[in-house]
Amino acid sequence: MNKAFLKEPDARDPGCPRCGSFGSTLDRRTAAAHCPPATLEKFSTPVYFCGVATCVVAYFDAWGSVVLADTVRNLPWPKDAAGPVCACRNLSAAEIIRDAKAGERDRVRELLHYAESKEAQCEALAADGRRCVAAVRKLFLDHYQPR
Repeated sequence: MNKAFLKEPDARDPGCPRCGSFGSTLDRRTAAAHCPPATLEKFSTPVYFCGVATCVVAYFDAWGSVVLADTVRNLPWPKDAAGPVCACRNLSAAEIIRDAKAGERDRVRELLHYAESKEAQCEALAADGRRCVAAVRKLFLDHYQPR
């Protein structure tokens, strides 16, 4: 068969040098906003965030450079158990769970509406560069107890 008709395999994003999980790609400026000054100077582009809660790495690149989680400011939950699930509103997992167990949906509804709006600053404020919508919904639904 002629190789012209074979599809080349897609390039995969690199895995975290410590735990091997595939990180999420984020803007270099987002990582720089949460790291100590000059930490990312040795990094190539793109920068990845390791979302595995138990891994000591926060950011890494394709060449194996890492920034350890204990040096990063405002790490999100679950990477930091006390960290915010929503960086824009600084809402913690404990607050979401408390609302869910109490059957209170108003704050979560308002947060989800805001997170899906153009005013949300998730990509800039969240250390992982992601919107909180999926994490908030999952956390709330896992603990929800209707009144």
